[in-house]
Amino acid sequence: MNEPTEIYKPVNIKDFDKYYEVSNFGNIYSKVSKRNLKCYDNNGYLNIRLNKPYAYQVAVSRLVALTFVPNDQPSINIVVNHIDENTHNNHYQNLEWVTQKENINKATKNMTHEKPVLKMDLDGNVIDTYDTINEAARSVGVDRTTIGKVVCGVNQTAGGFKWAYKTSENRPENRLDVNLSEGKCLEFIEKEYKDYYVFRDSSIYNKARKCFLKPCRNQKGAEYVTLPSNKEDKTKQNVYVNQLVARAFIENPLNKKKVMHINGIKSDNNMENLKWF
Repeated sequence: MNEPTEIYKPVNIKDFDKYYEVSNFGNIYSKVSKRNLKCYDNNGYLNIRLNKPYAYQVAVSRLVALTFVPNDQPSINIVVNHIDENTHNNHYQNLEWVTQKENINKATKNMTHEKPVLKMDLDGNVIDTYDTINEAARSVGVDRTTIGKVVCGVNQTAGGFKWAYKTSENRPENRLDVNLSEGKCLEFIEKEYKDYYVFRDSSIYNKARKCFLKPCRNQKGAEYVTLPSNKEDKTKQNVYVNQLVARAFIENPLNKKKVMHINGIKSDNNMENLKWF
């Protein structure tokens, strides 16, 4: 079961526990500056630089796991693995302790058992399908690692396109006509959104292209989609999914501006998980 709120505890590292706290959602808090610290990407993993009592660089996933993830065999389970393969998702439920060998086997399996990859425009519409990441990379002149970071949620685009593994949920043949009466047209927000519908489960549908958009995630895990902002100059803007769902389906008599995720997971934009605050 997901924690209803974010929990902070002192980091489980001697001496540093006096100055820093880590949350079960992957945020690092400084007791000195009294604010959450900014993480940075280091080869695809989020790291943090601690300065008290001395300079120390450490992976955020390790801080979370040391504090919130049980480790029955700490002498051999020395590596932290991201269960969903998204190395920026440091929620404690996405982390597990594994041996060095298990970690290598998982990485090898992910590289050798390739899945088809979808190439999409910036609106999330499927343009082409490739049997492997290598084929996809060659098609746009980038290396496989660049596209790999997109399909794993680390980066948003590669070679000017969005990318995703092909699954039963996103196959083009499954993206047909849907019952629009169950959703709400986004034209009530902007007239340029007249072809887009939002649903209570947070799906965003493009009526003109008959397909669902694939949201992107920012570094904090919040999901957004790219929608047209001006038809004449073809400019676009990023809009957070939780805002679209809340504005369409959740009453807001006090005209509040922010939307919170009740279970704390910013990628869970189902209507039941949102409320204005």
